[in-house]
Order: sequence, then structure tokens, then C-alpha cells
Amino acid sequence: MLVRVAACAAWFFAWPVHAGIDGTTLPLPGIAIAMAQEQTALAPLTAVPVEAQPFGIAAVPVTDGEILRKWMGMQPEIRADDQVLARCRQDTSSCPQAARRFLAIVDEGRMLSGLARIGVINRDINLAIVPTSDVVQWGVADHWSAPLETFTTQRGDCEDYAIAKYVALRAAGVAPEDVRLVVVRNTMARRTTRS
Repeated sequence: MLVRVAACAAWFFAWPVHAGIDGTTLPLPGIAIAMAQEQTALAPLTAVPVEAQPFGIAAVPVTDGEILRKWMGMQPEIRADDQVLARCRQDTSSCPQAARRFLAIVDEGRMLSGLARIGVINRDINLAIVPTSDVVQWGVADHWSAPLETFTTQRGDCEDYAIAKYVALRAAGVAPEDVRLVVVRNTMARRTTRS
């Protein structure tokens, strides 16, 4: 499990913290890019102190580009999942197995509060999904899946974990202003050393 968490923390991190499945449209979460480089160079780019940022490094809000386009493209799929989950709450007899598993995680998290809620949702989603690259699973370099697609295949890569955690945290009662998706880019790994 540690390998799953570590691998995914390098790509996406659902920065959690309270809403229910009621069929309403999910607001766009804050999406930020955190760069693993000198904090002083990035600190002026953000209004939030570096200490308050995920991983203790500066994060820059994403306002355009491919990441934002992909997230916006996920919204109809997430809304469709919300409708399935809302119907499952009303009638479990016709509820798909993937939706039942996802709702069980949400319900377990909803019974807790604070870090316990976050921890149980994080753990349960990590255990529910087998890490699988998009190339292996879908035959493409990058494919983002809504939670029910991920729970149907029981496979996914880092953004699939993060999207499922985001939706589960929101459904378990975490406020939208307390949830962020953070793309972590390790710029230090790209540097070459010369001897």
C-alpha cells in the first residue's frame, strides 16, 4: 500500500478537508501546481503561506492549460456518477456493484470527522484500486476516469485515485473550499549533473 500512496503522491494529491450526494453540480475545486524547487522563487506567486501549502512547498493555481481542460472535461462524467449514486441511495436493488463499493467508502467516512474521515477514505480508495498505467489499461498515454469507471475496472493511475478521493470526500461531507487537487512536479529530478 505504501508504494501505491507514494507513487500517486508524486502526481496528484487530493488536499482534503465537508457535502453530500444530492445531484447538485460540483464546483470547480482549486487546482494548483506545486513545484519541488526553491520555495523562495515561488513564494511570491501565491497568497497562501508556503507552510500552509500541501507538502510545505509553494503552489500556483492552475488557471488554464491541459490540466484544467481535462478536469473540466471530467465534470459531466462526475455529475453522471452523482446521479447514479443518488439513485442507489434510493434503491439499492438496481445499484451497480461499483457504486455500492464507492458508497460504502463514503458512508464509512461520513461516520467519522476530521482527519479520521480523510484517513479512512484515503485508505479505502487506495485499497480498492490496483495501480495500473493508462497505457496498460486503456492503450493511451493519458485517460482520466470518473470514480465509477475506476471502481468498475478496479484499476487506475494517480489522477484516478485523486479524482475518486475528491468525489468521496465531498460526498462524505467535506466542504468544497477544503478540497484541492494538486499536481506535483519534481523539477529537481529533471536536472542533470555533470562531472
